[in-house]
Amino acid sequence: MAQAPDSGRLFQEDLKSEPFWMLIACILINRTHWRQVKPVLQTLRARCEGPQGLLSIPIMDLINLIRPLGFYNRRASTLRRFAADWIKKPPQSSEDVAGMTGCGMYAIQSYEIFVENEVPMGVVSDHKLVWYLENRAEVMS
Repeated sequence: MAQAPDSGRLFQEDLKSEPFWMLIACILINRTHWRQVKPVLQTLRARCEGPQGLLSIPIMDLINLIRPLGFYNRRASTLRRFAADWIKKPPQSSEDVAGMTGCGMYAIQSYEIFVENEVPMGVVSDHKLVWYLENRAEVMS
């Protein structure tokens, strides 16, 4: 069986039944690595239940929590705006994800692949998503 790049499993596989947290992880992983994001995400999930809980965290606490990832002021703002978007209208499709704060092509295609269980319409450029799609039959068995 082919191995996933850098690890044996993509985080999206573990979070696909929790799309809110999967998309939060997609936002957090921008310009960093999963090994840095994982403990931050675990702490966030332990501190709050979903988008309303994320919005209730005082901004300075949120900033301090995500500080190890860098770009913490911007990330904190993006996370809060994403949570507000989710509360206003949770996504029902990848098209909805495309309109949400902080969700770029990586998040959209992750949603298509792991939540909608579809192959994205456009070109997949992220090497880990490409690997997953190429090895999908092996991964799912």
